[in-house]
Amino acid sequence: MNQLDKIFQDIFYGGDLVRMILSAKRKKSHECNKVVIRPVKIGLQLMFQVEYHYEKKVTHANLEAAEAIVEARRLLDEEFKQINIFTASEDIQVLASKPSKPRITTKPATRGVPDLSHNRTKKIRYT
Repeated sequence: MNQLDKIFQDIFYGGDLVRMILSAKRKKSHECNKVVIRPVKIGLQLMFQVEYHYEKKVTHANLEAAEAIVEARRLLDEEFKQINIFTASEDIQVLASKPSKPRITTKPATRGVPDLSHNRTKKIRYT
């Protein structure tokens, strides 16, 4: 198991993922601009919501941990060169212009505990 697979295992099964953002398309012809993965609690089960951001729409899929790992790895290998992973304990940046040799950097956490509710309340801003 390489270092990136170990990070994915720890993040998806460890339970401290706040948000994962995949960006920097490998080819400009790819329709999807970025993908955001975040944990959600549906019923009593912890799932991972995958948001695919296109130019004029956003689609969602709810995946279990094993499926989310496979999808994140596929997206990194085929569609995107960069992942920003925000966890409760640290922030991880993966730069993978060559998927076989990703450059991984870590920093102290910048985000707090995630909101796991599936139907979140809207944040109203008064200007």
